[in-house]
Amino acid sequence: MSERADMIRFAGIWTASLLSGVGSSLTAFVLGVWVYQTTGSPTQFALVMLCGLLPGILIGPFAGMVADRFDRRWVLIVTDCLAALPTAAVAALVSADLLEVWHLCLATAISAACGTFHVTTYQAMTPLLIPAKHLGRANGLMQLTAASQIAAPVLAGGLMVAIGMAGVLVVDLGTFSVAVLTLLLVRLPAAVLRPNQGRDRPAVGADLAWGWRHLRARPALMGLVLVQTGFNFVFAVAGVLVQPLIMSFASPGVLGVLMFAGGAGMFAGGLFMAAWGGAPPGGSAGWRCSWRSAASS
Repeated sequence: MSERADMIRFAGIWTASLLSGVGSSLTAFVLGVWVYQTTGSPTQFALVMLCGLLPGILIGPFAGMVADRFDRRWVLIVTDCLAALPTAAVAALVSADLLEVWHLCLATAISAACGTFHVTTYQAMTPLLIPAKHLGRANGLMQLTAASQIAAPVLAGGLMVAIGMAGVLVVDLGTFSVAVLTLLLVRLPAAVLRPNQGRDRPAVGADLAWGWRHLRARPALMGLVLVQTGFNFVFAVAGVLVQPLIMSFASPGVLGVLMFAGGAGMFAGGLFMAAWGGAPPGGSAGWRCSWRSAASS
């Protein structure tokens, strides 16, 4: 495969993931605003956020096994289609004025579970899609995707005023459609879609045990996981506390702008990494070890 073709393939998959993530972030923002404006309860708001976090914790270890055992293109397509179903159901409930908080808890949990499979599969494909020397840039673009999802509330706040909550949900469904179409059109080699085809796969329990041993044998990677876990925990706590606080005295548009400001640093960091590409091959051994560990996992 030529380097140019590899980068084009990665660009297609990255675009699909970006659209899917931004659309989901638009929906998450407007649903959170609806919960707080309807109930006035930070507890109800936190409950919906919890439903969006728990599936990733519980399903995450199994998502990697699914990505290893099935065609990764179809894992991405199926999870996007399944995630679109609760979004469509919520849009119908909003139009009929029948939406309740428990509907959002269920829809959020389903969407989060699908998102866990999607992100895990996407991250597993990335090291196989592009040359190793461009992994730094790819990582920067993936970080840029996460930053775009944080910044999406700016757009969501404006869309809520212009087209309403149901309209934002329809936009989300449109992003799902474009993402699925992109995944269908991008030509991917078998080595990316089914890298373990023809190999004997261990039982589920043995697979999980191997993953744990692999992580424990790499202290640097374990440390990175722990740091990321701590960051995500603190970030989630801050989100639960800060967003209802802001909505208690400001409009959804102001909340969107402030969330965009919060994601600006991540956005700038993603752009920097995409342009820089990371440390050169002759850099420190720590950098090389981290990249090899990340690629092998």
